[in-house]
Amino acid sequence: MGRGSAYRRCCSHRIWTWLALVAAICVMSAEGRTRHHKWEVKYEFKAPDCFNKLVMTINGLYPPPTIIAQQGDTIVIEVKNSLLTEGLSIHWHGIRQIGTPWSDGTEGVTQCPINPGDTFIYEFVVDKAGTFLYHAHFGMQRAAGLNGMIQ
Repeated sequence: MGRGSAYRRCCSHRIWTWLALVAAICVMSAEGRTRHHKWEVKYEFKAPDCFNKLVMTINGLYPPPTIIAQQGDTIVIEVKNSLLTEGLSIHWHGIRQIGTPWSDGTEGVTQCPINPGDTFIYEFVVDKAGTFLYHAHFGMQRAAGLNGMIQ
């Protein structure tokens, strides 16, 4: 009887050790990462519907890039406004700007527009899981194509 109970205690100890290891890995993977992006926003001729027209691009891409992020990640985006005559601001829908209201991107409310030739660094934490979107918040820039996803 002594031998069987010792075996059960040993197996039980191994199972608890294994579960503690799995839990530790899950906690470590839940820690947020810092994700850096460098964007240049400008007008370019593209043919999204087979006809050339002037659209807004980010680093020459239309549609703009998708930001990949997980809950807890810090997003740092350096945005250079290469538009010749327009200010620029980017609003992040669904991202609660807790502690970073200046990164909300609502021009005239929480942020002055980024002047032509200037750079602004948006930095915020993705505080909840989900799919969100971003778009320009100045004039008709959203309609010109400056909008994308945060996944």
